[in-house]
Amino acid sequence: MLPVLAVLLLAAPAQALEPRREPREPRFEPGSPAMGVREPTRATAEKSPDRIIRDIEKKYGARVVRQQMKERNGRQVLVLRLDDGRRVWKVEVDPVTGREL
Repeated sequence: MLPVLAVLLLAAPAQALEPRREPREPRFEPGSPAMGVREPTRATAEKSPDRIIRDIEKKYGARVVRQQMKERNGRQVLVLRLDDGRRVWKVEVDPVTGREL
């Protein structure tokens, strides 16, 4: 029994050194992400109206006292009226991204 094991152990490394004849298939094939749907990047990610208002209030140190959707140049715009206790002004914001216009 011992001679059989010795022959098997000596024969195995010799086979491992021989080059493979057929091309090796990759273990992981990256496919399309989730049926072609990608997560939006942070720069273009959609924000909720509450988040937009909170961000604008924080930026200006004022309260949003009125919000209104209007159309400007064929696109929707969120118009926010701000009040900081001394003055009142309006800010126009993209309702999807929250970016000021």
